[in-house]
Amino acid sequence: MRHLLQILFTALLHSFFTWILVMGNCDTNNCPIVCTGHCSLVSGPFVLNPTGPPTSCQELIIESPGYPNGYVDNPCLWMFRMTLMPGNVRASIVIDFLDFDVGTGDNLRIQGVRGGGLPFDIFNDDTSGGQISNHVNRLDVQFTPLATRYDQRGFRIRIMFSIRNSVTACSGTQTLQMSQLLPSAALNSPRYPRPYQDGSECYYTINSPSDTRINLEFMGTLDIEAFEDFVYIYDSSSQTEPNLLRIVSQGILPRWTQIQTQTNRVQIVFQDNSPNREEGFFIRASFEVEATGLEAEVTPSISETTSKTSWLYVCQHSLQ
Repeated sequence: MRHLLQILFTALLHSFFTWILVMGNCDTNNCPIVCTGHCSLVSGPFVLNPTGPPTSCQELIIESPGYPNGYVDNPCLWMFRMTLMPGNVRASIVIDFLDFDVGTGDNLRIQGVRGGGLPFDIFNDDTSGGQISNHVNRLDVQFTPLATRYDQRGFRIRIMFSIRNSVTACSGTQTLQMSQLLPSAALNSPRYPRPYQDGSECYYTINSPSDTRINLEFMGTLDIEAFEDFVYIYDSSSQTEPNLLRIVSQGILPRWTQIQTQTNRVQIVFQDNSPNREEGFFIRASFEVEATGLEAEVTPSISETTSKTSWLYVCQHSLQ
């Protein structure tokens, strides 16, 4: 009974939580949501994902005003909040510095809040930060230039946020549906980048429009127990006979971050087999129109799978 109540409570949270723009200049009508243009403070709130996860936009682009043609010395502030008891639920986020060319002393500061605590710095510098992960329910982005700069491009950052599976262990299958209006999606291990719970076993399905194929990118930190915890990625044109595309763990193919599939349906399984708690993983999914003659890089499939094979059996069988 307790487990059932936990599942129902988690489903309720996933249905009603949204991000809102409290302050800033952003186009909230398209995905990715783009915050750019002038720096006059536009008050909200504006709901960034009005339909709620998992069908909401999970990608946010913030650009310095005038990017990439320089910027003036006006300060900018963008403030984002989660709705509905924000102290109890936090989003897993990854900040990706796509371009960063600002003058010395022109400061970009990104602050987060967990629960009702005080703001803390996620980033506070005038140099690029690569990719940064965190777990928050409030996000403030402030740019304070010391002078007008027309000889530098400014900055462009991408923020991916995922709400589901951020609080408790996984329950059921998380399904993400991409479309022309929602061209990207995000998923993560529970509580990422905070340690996931022992015995986590998570199932994800990602769909994109017909005649497209899905691209996956591991963002932030990939931190799971080496050779004990695994992420299985299936290229699943057939739901009953999935084709094993990749097995991911610490120590396995450590130098790549992107995977290109062959179909518009992907199944992902995360299986924790060790007592150690690691940070986990965060994946950004996107799609592209299929190109004739372009083949994805595929590892050998498991030929022994049958129509009665379950995802979990395939996972276990692949390690024998």
